[in-house]
Amino acid sequence: MPSNAALAISGERQFLRRMVTGLTAAGGVVQAVESLKEAYPHLSDTYLAFYHSNSLPDENIQKLASLLKGDRRLAVLVPRPGIGEMLSPLSLDRVTSVAAVGAADGATLAGIASRNFYGNIFGLERYLPYGVLAHATLIGDYHEKAIAMGTISSFARAMNVRSKYLENIERVADELLMNALYDAPLVASQRGMVKSSGSDGAVNGGSLPQERLVLQYACDGEMFALGVTDHFGALRKSTLIEYVNRCLISSHPLNLDSGAGAGLGLYLVCNSVSQLIFNISPGVATEVIALFNLRAPKLRLTHISFVSESADVSRVPVLAAGQQGDVAGVAGRRSSSSPLLVKLVLALTVLVLLTAGGLLAWNKMTPEARGNVRVNTDPTGVQISVDGVVRGQSSARGGRLMVANLSPGSHTIVGRKMGYEVHAPVVIRVRAGRRTRVKLRLKRLPAALKIFSMPPGAAVQLDGRLRGKTPLVLAGLIANESYRVSLTKAGYQLERRTVIAPAPGITDAQVFQLRFSPDWGHLWLQSNVPIRQVLLDGQPVGLSLPLKAFRVALGKHTIVLKNRWPHLNHQVPFEVARAGQDSVLKLVFGRVRPEGKGARVFWDGRYHTQDILVPVGQYTFKVQSRKGKVRRQRVIVRKDIITRVRP
Repeated sequence: MPSNAALAISGERQFLRRMVTGLTAAGGVVQAVESLKEAYPHLSDTYLAFYHSNSLPDENIQKLASLLKGDRRLAVLVPRPGIGEMLSPLSLDRVTSVAAVGAADGATLAGIASRNFYGNIFGLERYLPYGVLAHATLIGDYHEKAIAMGTISSFARAMNVRSKYLENIERVADELLMNALYDAPLVASQRGMVKSSGSDGAVNGGSLPQERLVLQYACDGEMFALGVTDHFGALRKSTLIEYVNRCLISSHPLNLDSGAGAGLGLYLVCNSVSQLIFNISPGVATEVIALFNLRAPKLRLTHISFVSESADVSRVPVLAAGQQGDVAGVAGRRSSSSPLLVKLVLALTVLVLLTAGGLLAWNKMTPEARGNVRVNTDPTGVQISVDGVVRGQSSARGGRLMVANLSPGSHTIVGRKMGYEVHAPVVIRVRAGRRTRVKLRLKRLPAALKIFSMPPGAAVQLDGRLRGKTPLVLAGLIANESYRVSLTKAGYQLERRTVIAPAPGITDAQVFQLRFSPDWGHLWLQSNVPIRQVLLDGQPVGLSLPLKAFRVALGKHTIVLKNRWPHLNHQVPFEVARAGQDSVLKLVFGRVRPEGKGARVFWDGRYHTQDILVPVGQYTFKVQSRKGKVRRQRVIVRKDIITRVRP
């Protein structure tokens, strides 16, 4: 069986042709069928199957996954975007990619197929148009991460990325880098994949370049791309599914104290991107690529992929510590000089060496006078580097550090401390035998809080001021100060909490589990006809009738059922009289159709020339002929039956 043998399954012929085109563009040998039954004879000769699902849940996905044996793979196309729709198919062992039908163009299908066919999965450039430059940088600690975040923000602004997308890009970059810096080494250490890590739990900043993170970013004006690669390969698909699924189910919220904070980050990432790709080489590397569609009115997940390969290490993105140029070969050249000339050259060489040795001995016997630098810092405990070499920390009392034995001339001093901005390099001039003084003042970084709620969408007030809706990042807080946070959401009780802002430069998370309000009721709405949209008191509350549940306040309300055709819309008044009780509103409809050319039937304040939805029962309709003559007709409207009226 060749690794490019593909099978396309779709009940829609037009979309089936699109699937065949994308798979063929990737170099696949494609068989196309219109049903799962027709696919059975081809499964044994298929390496990659593409299945188009018209509705979810779809039991055919699990059935097809169970029939694929060995290393065969399955890609699923679902009708709607969103992590909730894609999580269930992705949890199956054989499924490597899930994409929404609306976003599955030929290029996307070809990309999915190519990564599964050939296993060449690593590298941000594979997701960019030809000619777009992918920038890259190495990150080994929190300070380098903070610098990289500023670089990404500046690059996005230079590319004229709008603020609503920029917030998502910064949020996702922060989550991916924090997970790769702190969670990936911890998990790899627990599984015995690495021997040790840095003292702060992050990737060792002084380690070799191939042991540090690689951050890649690019933009072509329509798509912004981020890629973060760690060299542990510890992420498993089951971990991703478990974390995101627990965030989707409000009755099992993640407990930050149990070390599952990365789950909230993954859930937040899934809800902030257009495409999310996980490329894994177990024990070697994990690459997470996030794509943002800058032309979409709202960022929703349209494609998620999790591909695990025993990849060639040489293909994993790595930045070298330096570059080595070509060296011209001189060995082996035959000398054309005469023996006398050779003797003269040797004699001059010996003379030069003796002179240099004497000068060196003289310098050793008369050491050069050197100078000192006294550094005062605010705050105390600042790490001082001179010309890129760490020389110590300023004292806890007074914030002083004496840097001795510096050669005369210019030197560059930099101060760093966790929770503070890195001080801009200060260039000083050291004089022989003298002491130079320098003062460094570091600006404290603000703290931040991430507010999550189960369910999301709650209004957040900080000290009485409305700041937005969950999930929300409250930035610019004073470190170690207390704040009053309150959350409100229709149908749920008010939640209040006093929180302490974390240390400077640190972002902490707070999760609120909202409780149902006792002053609200629970309405189950049933209908025997498909409804396109439901409006409760003028506000959209959902789709997917014939069965839908709502949380509604006590009192009188109006439900509007909107259909594909406006003349079939229907309005129903109802009242919720008891708190905390389940109420059922059954809407059983029949159709009334005016018969005859130009005939119209009067309903809901106006005349209609087409079918109208009417609750079952006995009615007297006014029917108007084409000439304007009106006649009253008494009929009985029955469920799922078309009742005809004539003028």
